[in-house]
Amino acid sequence: MNAFRFESLSALTAPLPEDVEHLREIGDFDGAARHISLWLSREIPDVLRDRLLLEKEILRRLPEDYPYSETKMKLKLRKYLPGLTEKEFHMLSDEGRLDWVFVAGEKHYFVDAVDVVLNDPAWAKRSAAELHEPYEEYPEGYDIVRSTISTMKSAGTCAASFKVHAEIRIKDSAFHPGVVRAWLPIPNDARQQSEIRLLDYTKGDRVRVEIAKLHAPQRTIYFEEAMTENHPFIVEYSYTNRVNYTDLWRDEDRTSLQDRSGGFTDEDLEEQLPHIRFTPLLTALSKSITEGLTTPLEKARAIYDYVTKNIRYSYMRNYFTIIRLAEYPAIMGKGDCGIQSLLFITLCRIAGIPARWQSGNSLRPPKRVGSHDWAEFYIRQYGWLFADCSFGGGGYAHGDEERRKFYFGNLDPFRDVANSAFQKQLAPSPKYIRRDPYDNQSGEIEYQERPLSDQEIETEKYMMEWKLI
Repeated sequence: MNAFRFESLSALTAPLPEDVEHLREIGDFDGAARHISLWLSREIPDVLRDRLLLEKEILRRLPEDYPYSETKMKLKLRKYLPGLTEKEFHMLSDEGRLDWVFVAGEKHYFVDAVDVVLNDPAWAKRSAAELHEPYEEYPEGYDIVRSTISTMKSAGTCAASFKVHAEIRIKDSAFHPGVVRAWLPIPNDARQQSEIRLLDYTKGDRVRVEIAKLHAPQRTIYFEEAMTENHPFIVEYSYTNRVNYTDLWRDEDRTSLQDRSGGFTDEDLEEQLPHIRFTPLLTALSKSITEGLTTPLEKARAIYDYVTKNIRYSYMRNYFTIIRLAEYPAIMGKGDCGIQSLLFITLCRIAGIPARWQSGNSLRPPKRVGSHDWAEFYIRQYGWLFADCSFGGGGYAHGDEERRKFYFGNLDPFRDVANSAFQKQLAPSPKYIRRDPYDNQSGEIEYQERPLSDQEIETEKYMMEWKLI
């Protein structure tokens, strides 16, 4: 595979030739790749050439996310919902909870489709009842988060310190001796983080290590090694996360507040191809949501209301295989934390409100560390504020309006920020297309001579220690 040019991602805005598009839609991925090769042998515009090269990689990845035939999907679902009927199965499919594509002319279902269904409280309760298991409405550790949020509201601020372990490795079945390059995310100097320290990481005479600058937009520790035996690359770090509470739901004049943020840049208001685009659909949607509203805060609140109340949380396939990430939830009515954040950011920018990306992890005591994305938006009287649409939408799904309102303007302190911008290159640059070329939450790894797929990699991360301070 040829080296990848990061800037070519903008070519995803270009359409595919009709023959390639038709073959892709019926799941004839080999046929589509063959037609791409024919197009690449011709004299075509550079942007179309880049688009076709990117499509080749999409065609390789897409079937990996859809491994289950209809028969196998029913078997997997009925393991957790024994009483599921044929009618209910097709209802779930029609509602978009069982995501599918054609593979070789037959419907194949999303690898995480069961988790998508059971993420809905009603289906989760039914599963627990049918399996005679206790149902827990909130994940482990959320009671601590809720009590921390209560303290934060009364005190006006809250801080916590953490020690985290993260690692990435090649699966034994995919390993062979050779030069391996790996990147693991580490905390950057996001405004809520301080006292960042690297406690330990993989070392050795044969290991080259490069630590990105503290302010890197997607900060990593990089390893390069001519490996003879398989082993993980690890990093352990500590940091403090401090957040302040702001109530954005009270009707009061805040014009006397001073800007404490240092302002914003043009980039916080602009399109960022291929995904943050001011398309006719999103432009009309932003105008409809904010119609009749006059202040930026009112508009941002209306956009947050729209996303949290109308976009159902759903696990998603590999981001690289989705061509319009910000537009996807507006069309499909669903999306995960990153896709919801991109919709919020794009709608805000269209409305003239500066908005930007943050991501890394959400932490849940005692040990859980899970990938997560959210947004920031800028209001002059307050400076930069947070918006976590997926956690807020989770509050809406559970009938918890207090939780939904909290995550407009605020975050809990149980966060780990590695990325302060969307679609930024790592340092040093990977040679091939990343598993996720837009974000970096669990790391990247590649051989010198080829990329590695999701199925060839294992990652792990957990909390070693934590405490409120």
